[in-house]
Amino acid sequence: MNKNRIIYLSAFLAAFGVSTLTLGMIFFIQEKFSATPSQVGLFAASWQAAYIAGCFFFRKKIDNLFPGLFLFIAALIMIITTVLMFYAPAITTEYFLNASQGLAFSFFWPVIMGWMSRGAEGHTLSKNLSFYNISWSLGLIIAPSATGFLSARRPEYAIGAAVISYTLLGFICLFSLIFLKERNSGQNHTQTQCNIDNQENKKKDFFTKEGVPYPDNAGLKYKYLRTASWIGLFAAFCAMGIVVNVFPVIFERDFRLSRIVIGNILLVRSGFMTITFLLLSRLVFWHENKTAIISGQIILGLTFALFLFFKSPALLTVMMACFGVLLAFSYSNSIFHGTAFSLHRAYRMAIHEVILSFGNIAGSAAGGYIYEHYSRIHTILLCAGIILTAALIQSVVLHAGHSHTRTGGA
Repeated sequence: MNKNRIIYLSAFLAAFGVSTLTLGMIFFIQEKFSATPSQVGLFAASWQAAYIAGCFFFRKKIDNLFPGLFLFIAALIMIITTVLMFYAPAITTEYFLNASQGLAFSFFWPVIMGWMSRGAEGHTLSKNLSFYNISWSLGLIIAPSATGFLSARRPEYAIGAAVISYTLLGFICLFSLIFLKERNSGQNHTQTQCNIDNQENKKKDFFTKEGVPYPDNAGLKYKYLRTASWIGLFAAFCAMGIVVNVFPVIFERDFRLSRIVIGNILLVRSGFMTITFLLLSRLVFWHENKTAIISGQIILGLTFALFLFFKSPALLTVMMACFGVLLAFSYSNSIFHGTAFSLHRAYRMAIHEVILSFGNIAGSAAGGYIYEHYSRIHTILLCAGIILTAALIQSVVLHAGHSHTRTGGA
């Protein structure tokens, strides 16, 4: 089994585990501790906050890590903390255990994504990242429906499913640690360094799909594309935090939807994200496309605002599909433009994950608080406004970048 197959399978199992646990715990803490929407939002935010702290702490060390070892450690911590969630005596203990999960994932996502993206540029990088996103999204597709089905019987069953997924992940990571020949990330790092040092002679890693070398100012141009993409990612995942952690509460309390129906609605979002990742892996129009970045952000904001007007499961499903497509586009822009022309791929992945997590924290915590103390209308309008404001900031950044690259960075 080669490196990429292990990475893709690990991404699927991790995504299924974390998605199952996230939704299952929302139902679990409501039943066991009578958690309010604000407490649900804070519970989700505790994971993201610990994840950010871990990414910051390890950000300078990630490129020199031994991937298989750290992935195995992450899986082991996730297994232990998930089992302990069954027996937590208070919701504050659940906060701590959930934060421990987030810290474990700071060992997982940046490391595995950086490991996977080493040695690739341009179309090859886009294709590898898209296959990774597809594997990750397949886990997210199955998880909501499975969680809704299991939680309708007992939320503990969904947590048990997460334990099984993390256990399988641990075995896969242990297998890679023992049998995979390409194990030392430092060797891969050195190989990547050599490729980039020799680019003036070979021009191997920095060709476009058509075989034309990238211009000398491509790194400068990507600086502005990267910044704009990261701005969009933060706003998009503010919405994601609300959709994943607050919408299930809204759907159950306000719309009186069953947990199985809620899981199926969230499944549609994941499914359309996966389809979008697959399409983007075969298309290049969005690479370095300033108009596409801004337009996608504007459409995302308007789409999120439309959640104000729909309550039926059928219409909510349609809106969730649209949201999944646009979220995948924002996510892909951030990964592609964030890692292109970078030697320290895992470091860039850590930045990507930190920004994503800040958005999730803001959406989960603020969304839960606003919904509890005001209404779902206020929650949706505020998030839509953040997304559209981000589109305005993106346009300013990209316009400045266009002017700067025309003058050669002078």
